Amino acid sequence: MAIDVLSATLLSRNAGVDAKTATVGTVINAANTMELDLTGIKADKLMLLVKNTEGTTNVVTVAAGEFSQASLGALAVTVAATSGEQAIVIDSARFKRASDGKISLSFEAGMTGSVSAFVLP
Repeated sequence: MAIDVLSATLLSRNAGVDAKTATVGTVINAANTMELDLTGIKADKLMLLVKNTEGTTNVVTVAAGEFSQASLGALAVTVAATSGEQAIVIDSARFKRASDGKISLSFEAGMTGSVSAFVLP
């Protein structure tokens, strides 16, 4: 299985970010895993913006990581069909892998769309 790379946009307090550019996102290939690399980035809370362009509802799953809250398990979120969007706020303590600093996402078969990631201040 191939791995697609997702980059995060760092948000700052009392500052703006070009929302059009920041929400373009990484294209979903449901056959691949998508990884958000947080190596060297201090990130406690993140927001994922998942857009579903496929004609049926689909599920995106954020895999459990290796830190203190990993015992809570993976998080599966349903995204509405065709033009559905979900903003998902996650804690790195639950989803980040200690071994390589990455967060892993997987998608229901057939899902199309995009994912954007934001590091919250």
